[in-house]
Amino acid sequence: MSSSWALAVFNASTAGVLINAGVAKMVLPGPLLRASAELLATPPMTGEVLVRGFGATELGAAAALLFLPTRLPAAIAVAALGVCFALAGVVGVLRGSSVPCGCFGGASRQPLGWVNVALGIALAAVWPVNALAGRVPGQDYSLGTALLASIASAVLCLWLNRRLIARMLTANRIPQPEVS
Repeated sequence: MSSSWALAVFNASTAGVLINAGVAKMVLPGPLLRASAELLATPPMTGEVLVRGFGATELGAAAALLFLPTRLPAAIAVAALGVCFALAGVVGVLRGSSVPCGCFGGASRQPLGWVNVALGIALAAVWPVNALAGRVPGQDYSLGTALLASIASAVLCLWLNRRLIARMLTANRIPQPEVS
């Protein structure tokens, strides 16, 4: 039973990462488009479609990972995404990428590089972990992973946007008059 919950936490955390990354690419493809232009020669319109398509793939894989019947095929898709992330990071390192990739939206200031390699390797591990887990008992898996993924996604979103949130919270403060 505890191994089922450990798998649920692992997959929900993975889904939270993919949800944030996918939404960022769907809403704001420009940063990754500019970063990838350093590495690849793609026409702007084609590139935007590819970035948004990649974001949609991340969202689809994240959603499928949360449901018991689609967990294993989704784990394979997540591993493939991880390999893509890692390869993009390696190419970024080799070519000296300096443009922030925006992989998690405008708040992401890192260029394609070692962070992408590490995240890619972590995502590539999702398939072997799920394959080794075998059959997961009970229907609590889908409910648990959906709840945990929403929490993970919200926490990650808040963390990634902490500077923007801090600015918003402090920008509109009205100075209070001093009381004598």
